[in-house]
Amino acid sequence: MKFLGRRFVKAPKYLTPRRLEAVSNWSFTAGTYAASAIVLLLFVTDWRVTNRFIPIYGRKFAEMDKAEEERLN
Repeated sequence: MKFLGRRFVKAPKYLTPRRLEAVSNWSFTAGTYAASAIVLLLFVTDWRVTNRFIPIYGRKFAEMDKAEEERLN
């Protein structure tokens, strides 16, 4: 039991040391998959607002803007 404010709070039954260890083992993998999914989403959608600030990938938009200005002039 943990003391929280004026009440005692019991830990949930499903929160066992074995499950906490499993979560800690998988947290890095889950974070890696989430980060990869976000990068893939930005690549596939070609979201110009955010991708412009990615160091290497952002050069593509600067070149596209220059080419578009030259084409219009």
